[in-house]
Amino acid sequence: MIFKDCHIMRNGFLIFCFVVLLAASPERAFAEDIHRIPEDRSKAVFFVYYQIGEDQYPGANIQLERFREHIQEMRSNGYNVLPLPQIVAALKNGTKLPHHTIGITLEGAYRSTVENAVPLLLEAGLPFTLFITPERVDRAGGFYADWQDIRRLMRNDQVTIGAMPYTFRNLTRLDEDETRRQISRARARFREETGSVPELFAFPYGEYTAGVQDILAEYGFTAAFAQHSGVAAQGASDLMALPRFTMTDRYGGLDRFRLTARSLPFPVTEEIPETMFRDEDISASQLIGFTLPESLRDAEGTPACFISGIGKIDLQITADGRVTVPPVENFTERRTRMNCTLPVLSAEETKHREQLWRWYGRIFVTRSAVDIEEDEEEDREISGGTGTSSDEDATAFNE
Repeated sequence: MIFKDCHIMRNGFLIFCFVVLLAASPERAFAEDIHRIPEDRSKAVFFVYYQIGEDQYPGANIQLERFREHIQEMRSNGYNVLPLPQIVAALKNGTKLPHHTIGITLEGAYRSTVENAVPLLLEAGLPFTLFITPERVDRAGGFYADWQDIRRLMRNDQVTIGAMPYTFRNLTRLDEDETRRQISRARARFREETGSVPELFAFPYGEYTAGVQDILAEYGFTAAFAQHSGVAAQGASDLMALPRFTMTDRYGGLDRFRLTARSLPFPVTEEIPETMFRDEDISASQLIGFTLPESLRDAEGTPACFISGIGKIDLQITADGRVTVPPVENFTERRTRMNCTLPVLSAEETKHREQLWRWYGRIFVTRSAVDIEEDEEEDREISGGTGTSSDEDATAFNE
């Protein structure tokens, strides 16, 4: 299979094309002898799927046949799909994970997921985690799964159930008391209906604050999943804000699945801004930056960063590994994605082996009083439909 060398940023999604000659042997294609860093020892790629086989919702849906292709790829090309609790434990403890570890997440408890995707995953023997919003399941049927569906799934060892707030609310817009009520009520409903309480959490819209993370840890959650792109790695990833790549019709092609599934960690430090939130009044002048670890400062390639709605941007890189993004004047969307990559192999090496990429992603949220009022109204009215994650449901908010 041959790709041409190009970089495209489309609606916040980073698409790569490059010359790749895939060897007949998966082991050869995975280029075991590439330059490694400590974070490569224990790493994992997480994927999130929303609606599956519901073509009337293209923003959050992935076609059933394409989902089957992903399953076949995971089964036949050297990946190791593991239960999320096992991956999280390894990331926490520093235990070495198998080569090309993948974690599958399904979000939203859509009936299409339970009826279309779950049987395929069970038949393939692939473990997965289903994140659900209890209030939606309380509706007992229709567009969403019901508690009977959830209890039936929990009898299978391949299935892990994860939590979201009781209602599909953006926790960053709630005060502390309401945030606690949302989490506490969700835990109570899980205990009442299933006899157990999940230890994994997923943030609606992928938005979080340090305060929300602290509350989740206080309630006993061991990990939480966001929606920025990237590869999770022991010692480099926040367990309470783990990255995930989203798979939808528009951005779920097999080539892109392979590209992201084989990505490597891109650890950075000293990130600015420190949070995902940017004040509307200063967003145009606010710098974005991070520092490369010493292990990556002598890499063959140089970092490249792409911002949604803008494309590739010029970076200022100093000898001590400091990477700065100049002020961006047209952060016009409420949510803006930045994806940065670093090539692992040199041009000479890619003549014989697969080009791999280190991947680092962030999401920035520019907020104003008007935005907050509109989004709170949106939260109150979410029922049925997609209502999954972002501006264009799942898509514009991922990759």
